[in-house]
Amino acid sequence: MSMRIEAMLSRLKPLLALAALAPSSHNSQPWHVRALSLLQEGEPADEAQLQLSPGWPLALCLELDHQRRLRALPSLQREMLISLGGFAAILLNLLRLSGWAVEACSMGRHTSGVLLRLGSGPRPERADPAALARLTQALQRRQTERGPYRAEQPLRFDCNERLLPHGLGLSSATQHWRLLDDAAGRGAVAAFYAEHAARDLLHRSAWSETYAHLHFGADTDAAAGAQQGIAIERLFGPMSPWRRRSLQLLLHPALVARLGPRGMAARVGATLQALIGSSPALLYLAGPPTHEPAAALLQAGARIADLWLLAASHGQALHPLSVALQHEDLRRRLSGLLGCSEELLFIARAGTPREPLPAPRHRRRPPEAFLTA
Repeated sequence: MSMRIEAMLSRLKPLLALAALAPSSHNSQPWHVRALSLLQEGEPADEAQLQLSPGWPLALCLELDHQRRLRALPSLQREMLISLGGFAAILLNLLRLSGWAVEACSMGRHTSGVLLRLGSGPRPERADPAALARLTQALQRRQTERGPYRAEQPLRFDCNERLLPHGLGLSSATQHWRLLDDAAGRGAVAAFYAEHAARDLLHRSAWSETYAHLHFGADTDAAAGAQQGIAIERLFGPMSPWRRRSLQLLLHPALVARLGPRGMAARVGATLQALIGSSPALLYLAGPPTHEPAAALLQAGARIADLWLLAASHGQALHPLSVALQHEDLRRRLSGLLGCSEELLFIARAGTPREPLPAPRHRRRPPEAFLTA
């Protein structure tokens, strides 16, 4: 790769580091970025390279890293594509707001990924410093808040508002946000989760995969080099070393399987029911079935990341309620409960955390870990 392209990649790394603050299931960060220079005579071409044109000296191929993706359930492939779509949309917006000329397109019918074609560098007249600063601040503030929310405080944002002004444009599918803020509707969903929230714990392979992404050290250990996964204190709040080790034992897949519904799984439903009850609203994203499901899921990831960052910019938070979407029978039942005739893509509770959010400690891999040239 030429020195010119290497210099371009050096300028891109700060933006890649910011884009890596995108949300992902289990904080698995399942993205891989492959940099391609202009096709040179005699070089082998792949489908992505053939889409390059002389006006674009560099392309970034955003793909799933199959070593990092979750695989315990077939439905988790959907979540991986949603995670990749959020990362791609954030990176696209960071680039354009910084002044880069960039186009997004699909990597082809047989590849689930996004190709970003870049110009030679940022130009000040294309940049939007105010929008870039707002996006950067939202990325740095965003975190998943799994504790109680203030039921009396409504949402401060409109679901149709956009913090990411530029879309990926990969799918023509129309996806809609729906707001559920009446007490009866939220109560019905809370009762549903009270009955079914433990499904993940009681599914041996799914829970083993989740458990592998948990960290049982203090949350401050994120500053000591942890680059992925979820700190147990982000699930249960600050605790003593003794309690962290106790949970490490009680949540171990072998013990959870042995105790079944009598162990930790017995508490999960009641806890989530109370948390949903503390929330002023539930939000869900739905869209029609499409003949390009991968592109629709990438677009859904962009929509979800946009809303999550919008909430963060208003000092509010989201907590995904993913377990019901990971099991097809639960997805169908929840769709019926919501009166949703389209495909249910995402659901979360939203609101203002009851306790002030601690400073985010982002466990993220640096660009060098996911970028290859």
